[in-house]
Amino acid sequence: LLRSAAGAADLGADVEVLYGDDRADTEAATEVARAFVAAGVTAVVGHFNSECAAVAGGIYKAESIPLLLPASTKPGLADAVG
Repeated sequence: LLRSAAGAADLGADVEVLYGDDRADTEAATEVARAFVAAGVTAVVGHFNSECAAVAGGIYKAESIPLLLPASTKPGLADAVG
């Protein structure tokens, strides 16, 4: 769902989109987050699964990488990772 939305958006020539699949698994989410940090991303849209967003969000927060969560719905999640 998130990948389709990114593909449909006109993001311009200056934006490179990277994709990572955390498979709704917190260990995989940690690996994806670390890979994004290593790649030097400047922002993240996702994770779909709230538990994955929580663990990955801590990694992004430590690196001052903005995280948008359009699909995660766990109450208090934004406060935990923001």
